[in-house]
This record gives sequence, C-alpha cells and structure tokens, in this order.
Amino acid sequence: MVEKRVDFRPVGRKADGAEEPHEVGRQGYGPMSFNAGLARKVAPLLGALLVVQWAVAGCAPAERPLLAVERLENGGTRLLLARCSHARYSSLSIHETQRQPSRRWALQGETPAASLPEQIDLFTAPVGFIVKEGALAELTDSGGYTVVTSALVEVQGVIDGRLRFTPEKLEKLETGKVLTGRKGETVMDRSRFLKPSASQCKK
Repeated sequence: MVEKRVDFRPVGRKADGAEEPHEVGRQGYGPMSFNAGLARKVAPLLGALLVVQWAVAGCAPAERPLLAVERLENGGTRLLLARCSHARYSSLSIHETQRQPSRRWALQGETPAASLPEQIDLFTAPVGFIVKEGALAELTDSGGYTVVTSALVEVQGVIDGRLRFTPEKLEKLETGKVLTGRKGETVMDRSRFLKPSASQCKK
C-alpha cells in the first residue's frame, strides 16, 4: 500500500512562509473571482430595478386630499368632501389649530350608517347628523383652523383627511376656487376638486 502524505499547511502559503496564489484561484474559481463574477451579474439587475422604481414613482398620479374649503358669497364657509367610490364619510370636526384650550365643532351621525354629504355649510348640521361639540361657532382666530374627517372606503378600510387654513387665506379666495392640501397650500378650481378621480381616497 502506498502511503499518501497529507500536508496540513494553510492553502496559499509555502512551507518556507512565502505567499503563493490560492490554488483554486489559479483556475478562476477562488473567492475573489467568484465575488467579482457575482457582482458583474447582479449590477445590471439592480440598475434595472432602480430604473423601474423611478419610472413608477414618476408616473404615478399624485393623491389629492379629501377635504377642501370655500368662501360663500354671504360670508359663510363651506367644506367640500372629495368624491370617493363606495365611500362613507362618518365624522367631521374643526378646531382651533394654535389656541389652547382649543374650541371645537364636531358632527356625529344619528345612526352608524349615516354618511356626510359632499358639501357641508360650516356650523350647520346636515340631515342625519347632530352637533356633538359646539364650542366653536365662528372663524375669528388668526392662528387658523384644522378640519378632520374619516371615510370608510371598501377594500382600503378607514382613511383620514385633514385640512388646515386661516381666515386670511379663505378671504382671498376668488369665486369658484377652493383651498385644499393638508396645510391649505393649494388653490384649486371647485369643479376640479369635486370631479371623481382614481387618485383620491387612498391611504
């Protein structure tokens, strides 16, 4: 029987301590070669994925807010709710944004199935709703106001809408225009806001 001698030297180092290339690396299959090859294959895929994500983000329609506010010719204020398919607006309230303690006006449905109409004259309860809180009765605080609503939308569940505005911004509105955006930063045509849109009513 021929005895086979096994050398337990660390691979890649000669007996005298001198460095030598990794034996497997000479054939192109060493760790460094494998990692480099994998990187060359993965890099194009990662690049393509980033391009697709950028395209989707760039082409996706911007979501429009659920709430808008307009000034009436008689000096009153009206809140508008975005038209959502198969949605039920179950609550609405408005409170002073900066004043503490904050006064509030809030609506509550007379029944669990009650749904708010698309247009609500502020400080007037629509049919099917009662005034749950009525400490706030006029818009005189320059610090502004925050309106909050909730909508129950099929499949998506409950989504919330929020709008902040000041009496000063409201006073500057032209006829046929509304304030919208979470901070009331957007002026939009009334007809455009009320037009149904697939980009509305999303979480």
